[in-house]
Amino acid sequence: MNSLILFFTFVTVATAAYTVFAPALQTYIVNTHNNIRSNVAKGLVAWKNGIDGTKRPAGLKYPKATNMYQLVWDPTLAASAGRRAASKNSSETATYPYLNAVLPAGVGENHYGLAVGPMTPANMAPKTKFDNAMSQWSFYKKWGLPNIKYTKTSDPIAFSAQDNSYQFFAANTYAIGCAFATYQPQDSFVVVCHYKARGLTVGVPIYKNGTTCSACPAGSKCVVAKGLCAKN
Repeated sequence: MNSLILFFTFVTVATAAYTVFAPALQTYIVNTHNNIRSNVAKGLVAWKNGIDGTKRPAGLKYPKATNMYQLVWDPTLAASAGRRAASKNSSETATYPYLNAVLPAGVGENHYGLAVGPMTPANMAPKTKFDNAMSQWSFYKKWGLPNIKYTKTSDPIAFSAQDNSYQFFAANTYAIGCAFATYQPQDSFVVVCHYKARGLTVGVPIYKNGTTCSACPAGSKCVVAKGLCAKN
């Protein structure tokens, strides 16, 4: 009698339940992002020297944006962000990007709590979790983006924060959803935000520069006070 021997390869994946940020924090997250986008659209954000050594004149600002959307919360994006946050590869030798759940097509992502080691403690208040993530993602506050045209870096870990800031500035992005997952017994957590549309294409400007809010896309209108385009 012949014997059939089957060999299985197992991939170790950490499992965790994810949590979508509560409604009050959803508003806070949306407002935090829109404040950044509003300041960019109005030409108020300093364009600092580049991490690559590029020097810029003192007082230089990013160009104003004519077509930058105002973000709204999207529960579907929050759920996909949660699935990603809850899928961290538990292997200490795992290669970037460490998250196993599929990133939906056309969706951008900022994540926190992966490449720089475990974020602790897991019982940190949800708002603090998000604030810590935003602090890491805000590359533009310390270093200037290399170009208004999206420029992809070759080092996905050391320079991932550059992509975080590009995502903040992407004019075509109109919706956001965020969630977090906690991991025990590691006492750590992961925060993920998803963005639609991603709005980042290598070599293509992330927004059109010109008079603030002067070229809102069809189906949207200018919110003058914010300098952003709100979908109808």
